[in-house]
Amino acid sequence: MTRTPGYDGIIGVEELARQIRIGNDSSPGETPLRIYDASVVFTADSNGRPMAKPGRNAFLDGHIPGARFVDHQIDLSDQESELRYTLLEPANLEVALRGLGINNESSVVIYSTTHLMWATRLWWILRACGLTDVRVLDGGFDAWQAAGQPTTPGEEPAWPHGDLTIDFDPERWADVKEVEASVGSDSVCTVNALTADIHAGSSPISYGRPGHISGSVNVPFDSLSKGSKLLPWDQIRALFTQQDAFMRERVVTYCGGGIAATLAAFALQQLGHPNVAVYDGSLSEWSRDPDRPMETGA
Repeated sequence: MTRTPGYDGIIGVEELARQIRIGNDSSPGETPLRIYDASVVFTADSNGRPMAKPGRNAFLDGHIPGARFVDHQIDLSDQESELRYTLLEPANLEVALRGLGINNESSVVIYSTTHLMWATRLWWILRACGLTDVRVLDGGFDAWQAAGQPTTPGEEPAWPHGDLTIDFDPERWADVKEVEASVGSDSVCTVNALTADIHAGSSPISYGRPGHISGSVNVPFDSLSKGSKLLPWDQIRALFTQQDAFMRERVVTYCGGGIAATLAAFALQQLGHPNVAVYDGSLSEWSRDPDRPMETGA
């Protein structure tokens, strides 16, 4: 049921610093390295509810040299969708990624100044588009600074438009019809990546209705990492093994809006599961129809 774990989606601070040095020693335009800050920060609205905002201001204060900022909402989401982080259609996604300077041969590194899940969201999108050399900086910007690596303020580099031709893999994404069909299935493990209290329906935060998709199990995103630093892989594997994720033919991860779900999906793929998908609409879509079953409790 599993492929050999590769952990090829992760890069450490020292290795990234080495690649940047190599790039700086190369002729202009020679290196295909592309570094992206995918940060989103949470603030409170006028009613005290959490509100996500792009982390561009922090990026301008200081970022990894050569990095460019990605705004998940503006750059990579369908502006016509009622759901905030709906993935673009493949043709529009190709245009957007070219606009970010991504080429077919690009080597991409993604980091976050906040939680790792914002980096894994972009990682999952790029891998679904056929890019294979895509890695997440373990520990994110905090680890970069803690290691004494240089930062730079100001705007991002003016990369030319890329020539990326995407090879989109729809199997990496689940739609609402697939999730409906998976309720009660023995071959699909549906994993809720939200916190345990939201899963149980005991949190004041909910996505339309309290609780979780009927039959789904809970592997909270905050149990997989500490901030932007992944926990040891054996600990992460144990969390999914407890939920029989590796015994199922397919795993579909979800959360509130398709962000935290990518961290769970990322971890499962790194650990060797060959058939993992993210339900992009997640509870923001699912909970809108009262006929779609939801449960409360652990």
